[in-house]
Amino acid sequence: METTDRTSRRGRGERGMAAVEFALMMPVFLMMLAGIADFGRAFTIRQTLASAAHEAVRVGSVRGCPRPTADAIAYRATQTLADSGLDPANAVVQVTRTGDEAGDLLTVKVEYPTEFSFLASVAPLLATADAAQADAFSGSWSLSASLVSELQ
Repeated sequence: METTDRTSRRGRGERGMAAVEFALMMPVFLMMLAGIADFGRAFTIRQTLASAAHEAVRVGSVRGCPRPTADAIAYRATQTLADSGLDPANAVVQVTRTGDEAGDLLTVKVEYPTEFSFLASVAPLLATADAAQADAFSGSWSLSASLVSELQ
């Protein structure tokens, strides 16, 4: 009988220990989960920006008379962003050409500002008295993609 009492007491103590371990590990697990979600979101936005730059370069580099203007090329990039669910008003599209002849280079760069909830929530913990480090972890970053192609 005595051994049964001891094992039942030990079982209750271990259940309490499991609750303490759970309470200690849950915030770490949730922070990792939030970081993974933010990274996935950043990767998706970056791929969308690369797709927008690709579409804009495709429109601008094909042979046509007259060649598409820089505004028409930028419009194609913003349309691709809008089709993907991003707000084109927040995007910055830069179109540069070395000329209008075949063989000249066309460069399209698409930038998009993003807010990361994980970095924004962790920033006060990571920031020190150094203002540069506090800005680095502000949670607001600008993702970009650029593509260069020869005119045909």
